[in-house]
Amino acid sequence: MRYSAIIPSKNEEILEFCVRNLIRHSRYLYEIVVIWDGDDLEYKKICDNLQLEFGDKVALWIIQNSSKLDVYGMFNYGVSFSRNDNDHVLLINDDMYVPPEWDILLKYISEAYNTEKMVITFDVVEPGYVDVNERNIKREFGTELKLFKESEFNEFARSQSDELHFWINKIGWYMPVIFPKNLFNESGQYPTYPSFPFPNDIVLFDKLKQDDSIQFIKINKKVYHFQRLSQREKSIDDIEIIDCDKLNLCCGDDVKEGYINIDKGKPDEFDISDGKLTFPDNTFSEILFKHALEHFRFEIGRKILGEIYRILKPEGFVDIYCPDLSLACSDYLSGINSFSNCASAIERLYGQNTNEELVHKAGYTSETLTEVLYDLKFSKVEVLACNNLDEFRLRAWR
Repeated sequence: MRYSAIIPSKNEEILEFCVRNLIRHSRYLYEIVVIWDGDDLEYKKICDNLQLEFGDKVALWIIQNSSKLDVYGMFNYGVSFSRNDNDHVLLINDDMYVPPEWDILLKYISEAYNTEKMVITFDVVEPGYVDVNERNIKREFGTELKLFKESEFNEFARSQSDELHFWINKIGWYMPVIFPKNLFNESGQYPTYPSFPFPNDIVLFDKLKQDDSIQFIKINKKVYHFQRLSQREKSIDDIEIIDCDKLNLCCGDDVKEGYINIDKGKPDEFDISDGKLTFPDNTFSEILFKHALEHFRFEIGRKILGEIYRILKPEGFVDIYCPDLSLACSDYLSGINSFSNCASAIERLYGQNTNEELVHKAGYTSETLTEVLYDLKFSKVEVLACNNLDEFRLRAWR
């Protein structure tokens, strides 16, 4: 099995360290494709330095990220650029270290299995825990390059690895990962929205897992990730955000302490207009979905509720607030325009025309929404009291 290494980077020192160790410690490396995301003025210097040191050891391509792709887009572009058309691609962060003979099992695997339908990952050792991969190993061998205890990590990797031991169907959601190039391209590659901490890795892996013919393998070989130097916008310093298991979905300006608060553009771009929530299964114990469902068409709203069910933990619940359609209709027919804690009947029916995103595209009563939630397999639905007379509140348990 041969593979091309795809490495997005914007740090010359880290990049050279990563490339050097890949070349020294890999048996089956075919080529390296670097997507340079750093200073444009440094680009020629990077090209000259890398080619001078490594150009006679491996096919090496350094491509400037002139289109300003995000990290997933850079991986996608690097795979497309790879000249290794009929084999595999290794997707790896530049702040990762591979020890000697880290890929030794690939020959055995390629002889024993059909690697054209196989995705392979490795054990990642990190100085801190990253929630996107619960199988990562928390153990520090240095949090930055100048502090890295290389010999200690190599010894740890040797003592913990078994040349004949790997796990089937227990795959992590994190780099490094080896794909058959054709499989990666045919699957549509990584989605490039929204950005981390909503891991696009999981979106792709979940899609691939729907194909029963694809085999997933996690090899018992260790790779070290410095983590704080990650390409990702949010890393160990933001772990308190990732560790939170309460979600305020489509929060608008109603940002709540103790929740992950997301909306389109607040604080990160998170557009759910296609009905998809790119969180892993069983992520949240509590979800608040307040006055948002009515802004989606019925079919999209149903998809969102199904996604909410998926990302809730067992026995977790969602609180849903909606304008009460039956009350709005009754008030309109009765000539009641508004009262102290209600919007006008017309606004409750149609939303605000000042902004397309504030227009109502669906209407519910507590009875009709309860029926939808039970149809989506929620185990229990209750109507709870709420402060405003023109709305209803449902709590639905997974």
